[in-house]
Amino acid sequence: MTNDLNPKTDPKHEGRVIVTYGRSLMALVIAHSLHKRGVEVITCDSVGLTAGSFSRYSAHNFVHADYEKDEEGFIQDLLKAVLKHKPVDERPYILMPTFREAKVLALHKHRFEGLITLAVADIEAIDKVDPKQNLVKTLDGLDVPAPKTWHPHTRDEVRAVMAEIKMPALIKAVDEVGGRGIEFFDDPKEMQTRALQRVGMENPPPLLQEGAKGEDYCVCVLYKDGQLRAHMAYHNVQNMPVAGGSGAMRETVDDAPFLRAANALMDHVGWHGVAEIDFMWDPDSFDQPKLIEVNPRFWAGLFQSVESGVDFPWLVYHLFAYGDVPAGEEVEGEVGAKTRVPGAWAAGAFADALDGIDTKGAGKAWDNMVWELEKGEPKAAFKSFAEAVDKVTDFDEAFHILKQRFGLSKGAKSEIDLHDDPMSAFGVLFVLSSLVRHGELPHELKG
Repeated sequence: MTNDLNPKTDPKHEGRVIVTYGRSLMALVIAHSLHKRGVEVITCDSVGLTAGSFSRYSAHNFVHADYEKDEEGFIQDLLKAVLKHKPVDERPYILMPTFREAKVLALHKHRFEGLITLAVADIEAIDKVDPKQNLVKTLDGLDVPAPKTWHPHTRDEVRAVMAEIKMPALIKAVDEVGGRGIEFFDDPKEMQTRALQRVGMENPPPLLQEGAKGEDYCVCVLYKDGQLRAHMAYHNVQNMPVAGGSGAMRETVDDAPFLRAANALMDHVGWHGVAEIDFMWDPDSFDQPKLIEVNPRFWAGLFQSVESGVDFPWLVYHLFAYGDVPAGEEVEGEVGAKTRVPGAWAAGAFADALDGIDTKGAGKAWDNMVWELEKGEPKAAFKSFAEAVDKVTDFDEAFHILKQRFGLSKGAKSEIDLHDDPMSAFGVLFVLSSLVRHGELPHELKG
């Protein structure tokens, strides 16, 4: 990596992009895509030692405040970095959010005007579809199939809903990702008891929603002022962990059944940018797909999209840099393409191996590993890592679990290509560190 970002020393770069949430595989996909197109990439995060910081496709990396703990500090840090890395010429300069920070940046979009172009939809459009209770209001009156949904705020309102709702049904948190905050019920009495509890505890209170038949489909889209520019859809062939986990192997499917509803909604709100829309659908039935939620950002299966032929990072860059997607670029996904997510599988295996085991003894060895990496001593770091693993788990058992799970994904392309970008594998250390220190996975890998 280098701090020398003067375009005069490297004139081949046609533009410069700052990519947030550098710890994620999504950020790696973005960096790979843009670098190969001749765009210079800078990654950032609220933590160090991320996949982006190690990737050879990232020219530079910086650390900023955590937006969840210090929103103003986050914005101030980004503004300083934007000024520091601003090109001296007039080539495109883009700030490309990756995950949930996209909405925070959209809220402060005006503060970046004249300094950098923020590649995210306007906050007015986002507020119409996110959080989930806003989407319910927006869908009311639109010709878009969706599960019947209520948003009770009092105990009396909960009882009134339960007198009308049909089983099976679910309780859903309004602002969670990856399936968290969702509980399913077949018994109305059990659901009412739990709904009364959650409405009294959560602010804002959760949604109550009738169940939709079928499987979950992820529809990935790019719009220019409400007009569709690129699209594809995939569904999770396997999850990890198996029960309620995130997608570990994905397959691209025909997105034609979903586009009418997606276009109706996004045209209505005037969407400009990228988004992922969740549908529930049973392809063997005569029912229409039902729209479940909208994520105003990139998605965990971004690698799946790119491998299907739709290079969303490049299309997003081109839309915000030049006003539209490039002519002749592929904008529809190749049906049948499969990919797997080894990082998620490895994390799941380690989580299983660490389950119920005291991990406190690994703290010193883990600290030593991080220290050795910071000093540029990878061999010493790996030694400390082995000591940490030895203190908390049966490594042979973990390896056995990993071997079984990877065997299921034969024929699917791996999201981490070590031959192409070997140093980015160090980013997996963030996942393992999260497991050892906190006993949980990072946000984008949780189920």
